[in-house]
Amino acid sequence: MGQLMALGPADLRPYNIDFDHVESFLAASPAQLVSTWGIDPYSSRGFELEFSGGAYRAIVSTPSSPNDWRITLDFLAALAGHLDAPILDEDGTAYSPDSITAFPFTRDIGIGLASLQSSLDNGNTVMLDGVRRRVAVTPAMLRRITGAPSPADEFGETMRVIQQLDAYDASQMVARSPKGEILGMYTITQSVRTILPLAPTVSRGIREQIGTNTAVDWRINLIACDGPSDRAESYVPAGEVAYREAVERLPRDKVRVLDGASMLIEALDRDELDALRA
Repeated sequence: MGQLMALGPADLRPYNIDFDHVESFLAASPAQLVSTWGIDPYSSRGFELEFSGGAYRAIVSTPSSPNDWRITLDFLAALAGHLDAPILDEDGTAYSPDSITAFPFTRDIGIGLASLQSSLDNGNTVMLDGVRRRVAVTPAMLRRITGAPSPADEFGETMRVIQQLDAYDASQMVARSPKGEILGMYTITQSVRTILPLAPTVSRGIREQIGTNTAVDWRINLIACDGPSDRAESYVPAGEVAYREAVERLPRDKVRVLDGASMLIEALDRDELDALRA
C-alpha cells in the first residue's frame, strides 16, 4: 500500500483501515483486501482497490463525483505506467496511461443520478457510502442536484462537504439493563462537534440478537470537560437524558440537518450541555 501511495497522485491515501484491528489487517493477503482510496479534502466516495488474479481492479461507484473519477484515472495512469501494462474497462476497452485520463466519466455520473431518481420515485431509501460516512439522499437533495447547471459537480460537492466535515460520528451502544430493558445510547461531549442520527435505529446485527419487536429506550449520555481538553481525566460524566428530549432542547442555531438520516450538532459549551437535562 505504501508503494501504491508513492505512485500518486499526490496525497493519495487509504481510508478504511481499522487501526483497532491493524494486526489482522496486516496479516491479510492482498487478495483479501478491498481498500477505499482518495485524497483529502477532495474525495467524497473515493474508489475501491483490490488485487486478484494477478491484476489490480479499481472500482468507482455509480454515481461518483468528478473529483473521485479524476483521482482514480490519475492513479490508474500512474499504476499502468509503473507496471507497463494496459488498462481495461468493464467492457474490455483498452486504454494507455496517456489515454485513460480522457475516459468519459460524466455519462456514468448521469446514469447514476437517473438511477437514484428512479429508486426514490419507487419509494426506496437511498444510502450512498462515502469515504468517511454514509449519506441518505432525499428527494429534495436530488432535486437540487439535478436542477443545478452541472448536476455532476453539484452531486460531488454535496457528498464531499458531508464527508470532509470535521466532526465526531457518535457510535451506537446497546445494552440490556438489570431490569431487562434494552437501552440504546449515544454520546455528546462538551466542545466536540457531533453527528447524530435524526431518528436512532438499531443496527441489523443487534436487531437480530434482540428481536424485531423489542422496544429500545434511546438516550444521550453527556460528557463534560472540567480541565485541559488534551487530558483524558478532564472528561467527566454529566448525566443522561432521553434522546428525543435532548434533541428538542438543543439550541436551534447549533443543529444542521445533513441528509435524510443525520444531523450535525455544533460544539456545545458547558451551559448548553447542562441545559439538555433541564
